[in-house]
Amino acid sequence: MDFLQTLAMLPDQLTRIEALMDANTKALNQATEQLGNTRYYEADAAKYLGVEQKTMYHYRQRGLPYEKVGRIISYLRKDLDAWRSAGKVHA
Repeated sequence: MDFLQTLAMLPDQLTRIEALMDANTKALNQATEQLGNTRYYEADAAKYLGVEQKTMYHYRQRGLPYEKVGRIISYLRKDLDAWRSAGKVHA
């Protein structure tokens, strides 16, 4: 195969590479969304943030989103990440 034939194949190869990259980006976005929707119970959330479990009460009082069903409190990972990114965790 000579240089011109190889050069002529490049657009098709680039199209295939772009399609693979798009598929990988979509899969990565789906995985990231699923991970963000992971629910942590209070002890696990405290460990994830690197604080004592009793500190989670204070964070809730200061606006950390949570869900309470009966006596069980849980947090979404994406909310914990946003809280940490906002600089509200000083572990």
